[in-house]
Amino acid sequence: MTGDTTTPLINQLADVALSMHQEHSAEATVESVLGYIKTAVGAQYAGALLFGEKGAIETVPGSDDIVEKAGAVQAEVGEGPDLAAIEEAQSILVSDIRAEPHWPHWAQAMAELGLRSLVSVKLSTRDRAFGSLTVYSTHPDAFTDEDRSVVEAFARHVAIAISTSVREQNLNAAIDSRKLIGQAQGILMERFSLSDAQAFAVLLRYSQHSNTKLRVIAERLVSERTLPPESD
Repeated sequence: MTGDTTTPLINQLADVALSMHQEHSAEATVESVLGYIKTAVGAQYAGALLFGEKGAIETVPGSDDIVEKAGAVQAEVGEGPDLAAIEEAQSILVSDIRAEPHWPHWAQAMAELGLRSLVSVKLSTRDRAFGSLTVYSTHPDAFTDEDRSVVEAFARHVAIAISTSVREQNLNAAIDSRKLIGQAQGILMERFSLSDAQAFAVLLRYSQHSNTKLRVIAERLVSERTLPPESD
């Protein structure tokens, strides 16, 4: 990049970093930067796909409607650049979707949506993949290799922010679970004059015998003051 384009990009990335720092979920993190990305590369549409529960791929809220349709098409036909970007290490630039030979079923559907070119980048850190980030244009040859580098730069920041938010969510969930289990232990200790260790052993036994997560057992005891029946 030239000096004329580097400074604005650095400023945008700084703004993005500040914006993402204020978000508390992976979806909100991505949603907060989609507008920045479109402006940075002159895209008409931008959006992201993230791994949901059990590996399902879901469109991030805040993505343009046409991106959601594009993601649905890829899920339906089982091919496309977003899916390829998630599976591969490199980003993907398609200069003219109508002439794209790798995913013919996808290309036909995208042409019907009026989309002609795109850049798709994997959202990942060194140890985990989160999904993909994609920008679209209704014009062919709308993006250059330099634009791809810009999207990759944004994607790296987004992936790091997502990783941080996921760790925070997991930590908060672990803290909440610990508090809940502690409350359940307190109920058993008071009701049956048990020690802390004995109360935990009771919860653990019910969890194992009923094949139910320990947190669920504790939650039921705290909310309903009852334990589930032990299976034979």
